[in-house]
Amino acid sequence: MKNLDKDLLERNLHFFAEFFPHLHQRLCDFDPQAELEFGADDDPDIIFQGTSFYKQGARKHAKKQLEKFEREPGRITMSPVTEDTTDKDSKPLLINILARAQDAGVTFEAGHTTTSSYHAVSFGFGLGQHIEGLIERTQCRNLIIFEPNLEFLYQSLFVYDWRAFGDTCQAQKRWFHLLTDRNPDTLLNNLRILYRQFGAVSFDGLTIYEHYTNPIFEPLKKFFREDADLLFTGLGYFEDELHMIGNTYEILSSGDQLVFNWSTKNPGMPVFIIGSGPSLDQSAEYILEHQHKAVVVACGTSLGACLRKGIQPDFHVDLERGQAQIDLPEALKTEFNLDDIWLVGSTTLMPGVKDVYNKKVFFFRQPLSCYPVFSGRPNQCVRYPSPSVSNAGLSFAQDVGFREFYFFGIDLGYHDASSHHSKSTSYPDNYLNWTEIHDRTFPGNFGGTILSTHFYSWIRDGFKGAIAAHSFGFKYYNCSDGAAMDEVIPMLPECISIPEPTTSKQKIVADITSNFTLYSREVFDNHWRDGAIITEAQALADSLIGCVEDHPDLYDKKYVQEIMMIVDPMNSNNSAKMVVRGTVMQAILAAEYYLDRVGQDDQREAFAAIVRDEMTSLIQRLADTMAEEFTILTKTGRLGDRYEVGLV
Repeated sequence: MKNLDKDLLERNLHFFAEFFPHLHQRLCDFDPQAELEFGADDDPDIIFQGTSFYKQGARKHAKKQLEKFEREPGRITMSPVTEDTTDKDSKPLLINILARAQDAGVTFEAGHTTTSSYHAVSFGFGLGQHIEGLIERTQCRNLIIFEPNLEFLYQSLFVYDWRAFGDTCQAQKRWFHLLTDRNPDTLLNNLRILYRQFGAVSFDGLTIYEHYTNPIFEPLKKFFREDADLLFTGLGYFEDELHMIGNTYEILSSGDQLVFNWSTKNPGMPVFIIGSGPSLDQSAEYILEHQHKAVVVACGTSLGACLRKGIQPDFHVDLERGQAQIDLPEALKTEFNLDDIWLVGSTTLMPGVKDVYNKKVFFFRQPLSCYPVFSGRPNQCVRYPSPSVSNAGLSFAQDVGFREFYFFGIDLGYHDASSHHSKSTSYPDNYLNWTEIHDRTFPGNFGGTILSTHFYSWIRDGFKGAIAAHSFGFKYYNCSDGAAMDEVIPMLPECISIPEPTTSKQKIVADITSNFTLYSREVFDNHWRDGAIITEAQALADSLIGCVEDHPDLYDKKYVQEIMMIVDPMNSNNSAKMVVRGTVMQAILAAEYYLDRVGQDDQREAFAAIVRDEMTSLIQRLADTMAEEFTILTKTGRLGDRYEVGLV
């Protein structure tokens, strides 16, 4: 039997101590259950209870696997990027690069014409003999390795040079990540964070390499097959960020508004979270019967549905920056008294909403640029407000301390595509008569299946994250006849059993609202600083332009990597970055899609030059627009007329 390489073992353990300290001690203390066996050509294999893992040696196995991978690369292809899938400010880049490409005689193929992938995902590391081949084939900038089997990692320490691998990645400025948890949900959550942080624009071309099969990998593979569009959903866009800063400026500059504050104190009463799904019509009588036993939170358009059914919300949560968020409650005021209903609104709502409600409090949204501009204090945020008002409603209830939650009308789909909202909502008749187009189904909360859409899938995903973050000691009941939700107990409305309250609901609401604080004019001035964001914007533009101009080869994707490092998508502390990064990322997504599909090898550089020129023009245009708009805002208290002011 060949002696194991103890020198390699020591080098590798030092490597893990430096790069993966959480694994180092586990590997040092590990008691192996398998052993290494070497063939006549020193090809290593793992033997467990007399059974060979690779059958033919790890190197020979990897060679055959890579040959098959060469013929059938596990590369993801996304739908074409078109004018309809880009935002207003990145759209000119797409139009211009395609028009200039046509003038230059550049053509594009339907599939990839390059082999490089920004992201490469390896399901399994084993003894690692395939890793160099995977990197060579993909030239990836971000390598994610899943290896839940610590036995394999331990055995690899004797045959794979982790230190050399790490040094090479550092020299080539390649990111790599090793995920070893055995819980698929944890692995998936980590994958999504890594993807968002290190390359949220590079889903197209993402390469998946399956080194071996493992049941732990199946939920991850299922996610890539069915829900991978959630990875690059919600990038944001420039116009929206401008207006959200403008709206927040107008709402808070008066110095007399209340802002939200977290609380961990349990109010001592359940909470009803009410959406406007079609099943609200069936559950309304049960809400009426029990509403005195719970605080009622109406989400968005469910405010009108509740009032028309005799349900009196204590709080009304609103999120979007549209004129409808003013017009709909204004219309309700002609029929109902809203004076005792607290508006819980995003600071990004249209400023006129201040005049609609007698009682109101505004919360910040940490992923938006107005948060670092006007707050920077996490306790003033509703933590999980996206993507819909129902997500914000749940998060508000969690963040003021509730422990027991009941969901009504949060269907996240529909049984009948022609009936997708409560008949008592404030939508116009022609909208309610419109048939919803669905592209997926979910298991039903009370059995069967529910028709649904990408957007509802995104909402459902947001619920899952918020509930997972507030699970211990919390109870969640889904009383909606819609889609089932993970970790939420299905409960028919008629089965609700809530004891009579020992404290009046009015006192509980008063206790909750007493925690809100005044946002004074002094606080406002200290944050706005006469538009200090303008200087930050030009410095940022110079850095981003440098990423594009300093890389003669756009096809190696290093410029994307450097831009991702600068815009730092998981960081919520730099306002200028947060204003531009959504549109910059959408522009990169469009450019990368076509860079990877140039039909003629001799036209690649010509097209890259077009992309470089249009990208730098876009970035500078964004900085110039910020300077102009925020100068106007500082002088007049509102933005200029460049864009539509609201979303309807």
